[in-house]
Amino acid sequence: MGLKSTLIISLLALVPFILLSMPFLSWIPDDAYISFEYSKNLADGEGLVFNSGERVEGFSNLLWTLLLAVAAFLGLEIQTAAPVLSYLCALAALGLFLVLVRQTLQFIGDAGRPSVLIATGAATLAVGVFFPLAFYASSGLETTAYLLCLLIGAFFHLKAVREENPAFHYYSLPAFLAAALMRPEGIGFLGLNGLFFLYHWRRVPRRLLVVAFLTLAAYAA
Repeated sequence: MGLKSTLIISLLALVPFILLSMPFLSWIPDDAYISFEYSKNLADGEGLVFNSGERVEGFSNLLWTLLLAVAAFLGLEIQTAAPVLSYLCALAALGLFLVLVRQTLQFIGDAGRPSVLIATGAATLAVGVFFPLAFYASSGLETTAYLLCLLIGAFFHLKAVREENPAFHYYSLPAFLAAALMRPEGIGFLGLNGLFFLYHWRRVPRRLLVVAFLTLAAYAA
């Protein structure tokens, strides 16, 4: 499947996604403002707090809150930056999903068949019209960034299998670490990967075990 076909299929997914997400471009849920306030106070030097002087952890998306704090520190308006960032993550996730579908079909040996276009188009179109993705795309929440992290992790796992290079499995660790820091349930994916790596650790160069150790140390901290 060539570049032209890939672009056409991308448009098949992009058009319905944009149309579905347009009614919600100005919608920001109340939950998002919790992270906004924490981020603003952190950028202003008050610390990671909702109210000045009250050390209460009222957020569940540490990494997203920190990213928004960086945006605020750079002088960006959080209520504008957050929806834009979440929308960009949604678009990136949509594109990466297409890549994963295409590479999976190539891996199983169907790359030269006309059915590849149909299968890839159907799968990508299904994501393009997936309402929850369009609904939360510009919400300013961490939802789409979390999805993108998981897809990046899956990308490296697939790359390790396709190229028969186990080292790429370890490159997925930072992505799943980011997912774990983005949402609490992300620790489940990080934990499953940890078990996978323990099972295959003899097949991977020792220097890459350092990556695994640093990943777990970062989450523990």
